[in-house]
Parts: sequence; C-alpha cells; structure tokens
Amino acid sequence: MTELEEAAWFYHDWSAGDLPWDQGKQMSFDQFHSKYILHDSIWLGLFYDIAFEQTLSLAIHWDAIWIPDEIYQSSNTVSDWPYLFIRIEQAHSVTTDN
Repeated sequence: MTELEEAAWFYHDWSAGDLPWDQGKQMSFDQFHSKYILHDSIWLGLFYDIAFEQTLSLAIHWDAIWIPDEIYQSSNTVSDWPYLFIRIEQAHSVTTDN
C-alpha cells in the first residue's frame, strides 16, 4: 500500500465519521511534545471540516523507533509503524503558506 493509498483509507474513515476519537488521549501539544517525538515519522495529511465542525485532523505514520514500548513495539520496518491521528477542535481557519 502506498502512502497515498494510506491517506485515502484515513480520509474515507474520517469523512464517514468512523474513527474512534472517543478512545484517544486528550492532551495539549505541549504535553504531547514533552512525552513523545515525531522524529522520522511520515506526514500523511491534514484533513479539515472548518465549515461545519471546526475540526482539523492530522494523519501521521509514526516512526515506531521513537515510541515508548508501552504504546507500540519498536520496529525499523516502515510498514509496521502505527498511525497517529490528532484531532484539533475549535479551529477557525487553515493557512497553508509557509
């Protein structure tokens, strides 16, 4: 499966409302940054529904080398890496320049 196919899979579930957001951890970016790292991870996409829900969703193929073992077993194989989905609520606009 290519990175584009992976992003399409996420987009389908996101647009259908099928991602289990209620099962995720809630934390600020500062809290996330102090506990986890996204070094060498692969950015899959930014999906947004500003008009109706004021939400942004970030999709990342998370490099398993940098994830604590209690979350996921370390692996050098990219196809084994887990996906990280981040939902940002109360977004009012998106700027994609710079």
